[in-house]
Amino acid sequence: MTCGGCAASIEQRLAKLEGVDAASVSFATKTALVDGAVDEDRVRAEIVAAGFEALPSAGSTVAALLGDDDEAELASRRAWIAGILLVATAIVGPLLGALTSLALLAIPGAGIFQQAVRRARARDANMDTLVSIGAGAAWLVGVARLFGEGMAMFMPPAMIVTFVLIGRALEARARERATSSLRGLVAATRTRCRVERDGETLSLSADEVLIDDICLVGADDTCPADGIVLAGSSGFDESLLTGESLPVFKTPGDEIVGGTINVGGVAVRVRATAVGAETVIADMLRTVSEAQASKPPVQRLADRIARVFVPFVLVLALGVWIFGAGLWAALAVLVVACPCALGLATPTAVQAATGVAAKLGVLVRDATAFETAARLTHLVCDKTGTLTVGEPLVEGVKALAPVADDAALNEVIAAAGAIEHASGHPLAAALRAEVNRRGLTLPDVDVTRVTAEAGGVTGQLASGTTVRVGSTAFLASHGITLDPPARSAAATFARRGWSLAIVALDDEPHAVIGIADRIKPTTSRAVRILGQLGIHTIMSTGDHERAASAIAALAGIAPVDVHAGESATDKAARVTALRATGARVGMIGDGTNDAAALAAADVGFAVGTATDVARAAAPITLVNGDLARCVTAIELAQRTRTVILQNLGFAFAYNLVALPMAATGVIDPPFAAVAMAGSSLLVVTNAARLRGFRSRLDYAFGLES
Repeated sequence: MTCGGCAASIEQRLAKLEGVDAASVSFATKTALVDGAVDEDRVRAEIVAAGFEALPSAGSTVAALLGDDDEAELASRRAWIAGILLVATAIVGPLLGALTSLALLAIPGAGIFQQAVRRARARDANMDTLVSIGAGAAWLVGVARLFGEGMAMFMPPAMIVTFVLIGRALEARARERATSSLRGLVAATRTRCRVERDGETLSLSADEVLIDDICLVGADDTCPADGIVLAGSSGFDESLLTGESLPVFKTPGDEIVGGTINVGGVAVRVRATAVGAETVIADMLRTVSEAQASKPPVQRLADRIARVFVPFVLVLALGVWIFGAGLWAALAVLVVACPCALGLATPTAVQAATGVAAKLGVLVRDATAFETAARLTHLVCDKTGTLTVGEPLVEGVKALAPVADDAALNEVIAAAGAIEHASGHPLAAALRAEVNRRGLTLPDVDVTRVTAEAGGVTGQLASGTTVRVGSTAFLASHGITLDPPARSAAATFARRGWSLAIVALDDEPHAVIGIADRIKPTTSRAVRILGQLGIHTIMSTGDHERAASAIAALAGIAPVDVHAGESATDKAARVTALRATGARVGMIGDGTNDAAALAAADVGFAVGTATDVARAAAPITLVNGDLARCVTAIELAQRTRTVILQNLGFAFAYNLVALPMAATGVIDPPFAAVAMAGSSLLVVTNAARLRGFRSRLDYAFGLES
């Protein structure tokens, strides 16, 4: 495809195929995305019938998802050959000039004329049609003058084709730069590694690794597949996946993602659990490729214009020739017309943005969602795992009267941890972490005497001591009352939004423990920046009101925007009600109970730790899963929308100005070729600026930092 009109023409034909529900063809990515009950061979046959080549979709090779890396190199080679022949045409006489210019049209410019012929056979026209007619007619006029009257000029047709080829070469290079972020992911899959297989150590490429192979990942090596660490502990650079620069320490039993780099200096042994197209990176590439092939609504107007643009230009050029400024003006009209800029305006921006987003840990499944994210007015947030770490920890411990010293307090905490652990209670992990932090040993528990009830747990140690851990109401239900110091400590912890775990040994309170989920370090800054972006932040959580209010206060969310004790249905209803007021609402969450709200929102953001149900309901996934990454996604979406509007504005303005100037003879065909190539290059270069995107999170620090 050589212009947006090509993509529009193919898309129109595919959409008419029986069984096709929807078709989207991207000029920038050279891909067709087809939904429906239709055979792929039938789709490819229709593309061939339209005058284009059709390759099957990428199979198991991850690198194939980005297409041909040699496109820019081939375009550059054609441009260089054309440039050399153009110089030759300029310095030789008319007769030799006819031959060198013909060689230029027939060798480096052959693809332009071949595509024009294919389009004609398919009863269609595109940008190559206009350039072929313009350059071909100019060369024939030169030949007629060579054997007739007037000055034979072969530079105009040579310049037309040369400038078109130079423009396409620069455009291909710019598109290649725009996808550099995504190509970094592909480069991570093109690694060699050492693999233990059948008792010997082999040196293989990543594509040759099999499931259950043992991979030896040494210092500075790239892990060739997703897997589990079997032996060794080291830090791994996951910035390619999450955008985070700090290494993540991996120990035996930890999961590891293919493409991450061992920067800790210690070799590890990894058992491969997913290879090739099943790895996390391959899934990311598929997601991004599909997003780049999809189209946001803002592209629809450009597509409608592109479908009729070339026929309109052909009619206009014929009119200018017959009724207007003559043949040269008509040729200028053919050459200056540029549906390429219209066709590239949106997809090149989407292509660059989704590649950058993937590098920053934001996976966009649909370009429409990306455009919607740029216009959000409200963001509804789940609390646990989104605003907070999602791992409750002991925040405070208050020893009561029976506890004489720190050693006695440690015994109480160890007893509570042992009973909670044996019960499987949700707070057990927090108490177990506190036991580990203090370096304590859990006492033995009579597991047959452990019972969990509403609000607490009762159990018996092997020593015979009865231990109860729970809320004030739980202890009261067992006839245990708190004295004033215990009530005061419990009230203080509750005001801070902490969950209470009061420990009683043999029915006498010994300690009050406050447990809370911790706010993520970036949450408060993310909320502030959302406000700067004009987005209202709302918390909707199933947690109790005090815990929700405490986190909201730390995050900077207004009390009126805190909604606690909400079920999955309540969350979805809140999102729907906000949308009914005319607000454009985003939802960010990680649990199954968030799935309905994610689906109900204008755009859903699922954090990386989200359940499969939540990820399926959200068109945008945040790999490392926090509100800051959501801010990055929204900022990038806003920047992308600005670039798209700039590109479309320029593309429309260029054609509105250039066509009348060509029609009235103000510009000649060679200059028209320069202008046409320049318009496409400007659009692509403007889109490539997105590669330098920086979030405010990187530089806009406030008091919360």
